[in-house]
Amino acid sequence: MTVSGTDSPKQYLAAGLGLLDFSSRYFSHAWVAGVYQYEYARRLGFQKKDIVFDLLSADLSLFQAVYQGHLEAKQSHYPHRFLFVGRFEPVKGLETLLAAWQSLGAARGDWELHLIGNGSLKDQLTTTPGIVVKDFMQPDQLVAEIAESGCFILPSKREPWGVVVHEFAAAGLPLIISDVVGAGTSFLISGMNGYQFKSNDINSLSQRMRQIIASSDQQLLAMSSISYQLTRRISPETSAMNLISIVVTNQS
Repeated sequence: MTVSGTDSPKQYLAAGLGLLDFSSRYFSHAWVAGVYQYEYARRLGFQKKDIVFDLLSADLSLFQAVYQGHLEAKQSHYPHRFLFVGRFEPVKGLETLLAAWQSLGAARGDWELHLIGNGSLKDQLTTTPGIVVKDFMQPDQLVAEIAESGCFILPSKREPWGVVVHEFAAAGLPLIISDVVGAGTSFLISGMNGYQFKSNDINSLSQRMRQIIASSDQQLLAMSSISYQLTRRISPETSAMNLISIVVTNQS
């Protein structure tokens, strides 16, 4: 059984059934993305020994190549650009991001905010001054945008995991993510390679953006390196090995 999300009505029902050991009757193991999903699998009735990790992984070869290929350029001129990539929908916390950005005023300095994606909020975003909005891109086009960016922001109101965090950390970007983003438990050490903020809190996000803006280019490069290193915690290989471990354990 794969477990990648939490907090939907269907999952609350499943958790209730877990009290009756319903899930464990039909599934021998739960394969989860991270800590949040582990806790949910426990509520479903799975024993600790029957839960394996690393369900979701980014394509590290693609995104790590961005870090490796553009490190020298960033060392000579670090890009002062915040980047959001995702669906332009309220659940992604874009209203909070826009309000936080506007509250910065002159404190933005030479930093920019770029948004890439599509969704119901696109018209509102494109008419908001002081930001750059671009359509959804294929990975080969996105690589060029990442190379010109200095910090990835994911201000979601709900994000049980978020593979995108793994992707942009692998590309060596410092992170600002909300406290509901599950992937933060694996790829963010707040204060080391970025910051966590309280979801839906404009002041909290604004403060974190100010901290990035106030950081020197050398400090941002150090954050970048830590992001890159942390992404090695999970890979397509560890995902496969965790799944294979179930077979090996059952055969022993």
